[in-house]
Amino acid sequence: QYAMGAQAGELLLLLCVAFYTTLLAESIELGQDGFPAGFSFSNGWNPLKRANDWREMRTPVFDISKIGGVGDGQTKNTEVIDAAIAKIEQAGQGTLYFPAGVWLTAPFNLTSHITVYVDAGATLLASTDVADWPVIPFLPSYGQGRDKPGPRFTSFLHGEQLQDVIITGNGGVIDGQGSFWWPQVDTLPYTRGKLIELMYSSDITISHLHLKDSPFWTVHPYACDRVFATDLVITAVYSSKNTDGFDPDSSTNVLIQNSYISTGDDAIAIKSGWDQAGIDFGKPTANVLIRNMTLSSVDAAAICVGSEMSGGVTNVYAHNITAAITSTAVHIKSARGRGGFVTNMTVADMLANSGGTALEINDFYGAHPHGKPVNNSAVPIIDSISFVNFTSHGVWKRGVDFEGLNDSTITNVYLENVDLGNIVVESETCSNVKGTYRNVSPKPCSLLTPLD
Repeated sequence: QYAMGAQAGELLLLLCVAFYTTLLAESIELGQDGFPAGFSFSNGWNPLKRANDWREMRTPVFDISKIGGVGDGQTKNTEVIDAAIAKIEQAGQGTLYFPAGVWLTAPFNLTSHITVYVDAGATLLASTDVADWPVIPFLPSYGQGRDKPGPRFTSFLHGEQLQDVIITGNGGVIDGQGSFWWPQVDTLPYTRGKLIELMYSSDITISHLHLKDSPFWTVHPYACDRVFATDLVITAVYSSKNTDGFDPDSSTNVLIQNSYISTGDDAIAIKSGWDQAGIDFGKPTANVLIRNMTLSSVDAAAICVGSEMSGGVTNVYAHNITAAITSTAVHIKSARGRGGFVTNMTVADMLANSGGTALEINDFYGAHPHGKPVNNSAVPIIDSISFVNFTSHGVWKRGVDFEGLNDSTITNVYLENVDLGNIVVESETCSNVKGTYRNVSPKPCSLLTPLD
C-alpha cells in the first residue's frame, strides 16, 4: 500500500539530483568511512547508516487521506495533522503520511520518533493566513528577531527538544508559499518563519524532497546534533529575500550531500549567533561536511560562513561542489562586534562559473542587532582556511577579496591548484591577511607568500 520502490516521484527527484550534482573527479583522499581524510564527526557518528531511513515507515502509519484530511489545496488540515501527531507521541513512534494531493495546513509542531512522509504527487502547503502562524520567542543567540526586534513567527514544520526525527518522501513537495511573505518584510509585525526549524534536537534526517519557497531561511537546525540531509532539491526565486537554503546554526555533526539548492540568498550558510547574544550563548557550529552539491544564488554565495558567527565555527569541509550561478563562490563574512571564530575550514574540488568575487573572507560585512550597542573589542578570529583544487571557467569581477581587521589579522590562508579564470574589472583586494599559495592563476594578493 505504501510502496517504497522506484515510483514516479522518486525517479523525478533522483533524476534532478543526478543532473545537478557535480561530476567532478575527486582528487582528495578519502578514508575508509568515505569521508575526507582528516575529517571526522564526533563520538563515532556515521550518518550513512541512516541513508535508507526514507524507505521505511514507522508504525503506526497515519494516512491523512484516511483520517479526515482533504487534499484539495483549499481545506485546512491542521486539526487532523495535530491529532495524528498527538497519537504518534502517545504511541512512542509513527509516520504522518501525505499521499498525492495538496494538503493545506497551518504550521505544526513535530514530536520525537516521527517520520513525516510526503509521497510522490503530494504537496504539503503552508497557509498564507498570518493568524495561523503562532508567534514564538526570539532565538537566544540572536537576542531578537532577525528581520526586526522582538519575537518571531514560528516555522512551518517546527520542533524543540526532540530526538530521532525523519522528514522525507518520494519526491514530494513542502511549499512555504514564500511569495506571500517576501513583499511584506517591512510591514510584518515579526520576523518571518522558516520552512523547517528544529531546535535543541538530535538525530535528524531530511531527505528526498523538494523544499520550495520558504518565507525566510529554508532549513534551520538550531543547537542540534547529528543532522543528515541528502537528496534534496531546495528552491526559491532569485528575487526572494533571505531565502537561504540550508543554515546549520550552533549545531554539531552535520552532513549535507547529494542535493541541488537554488535560492535568493546564500545556498548554504553556516551560523552560530549574532554579536553579543551569540557570544554569550557560546555554542559553536562544528564538524560540518558538505559534498556532492550544485549550488546557485545570483546575489549571494554558494557556501557561506556568517555573517552571524559569534559563537564560533570550526571543522568544516566542503568538497565536490559546483557553484553554478553565484555572486561569490565561497564567502566567510564577519565584522567588528561579532567576536567568535572561524577555524579549520577546507573547500576542495570546486567548479565555479562567473560572478562578483570568487573567494572572499571579509571582516567588514553585516548589520548589527537593532538598537543595541556594538562591542568594538569583540573581533572575529579567522584562521586556517584552505581552498584546494578550485576551477573557474567563467569571468569574475574579482578573484579574491581577503580583508581582515587591523587588530585581528586573518591567518593561515592556503590556496593550492586554484584557477580563478578571467578577472576583468578589478584586481584582488587584500588587507591584514597572512597565508601561502601554490599553483594559483592569476596570482592572488601580494600579502600571501608563494610556495612555488
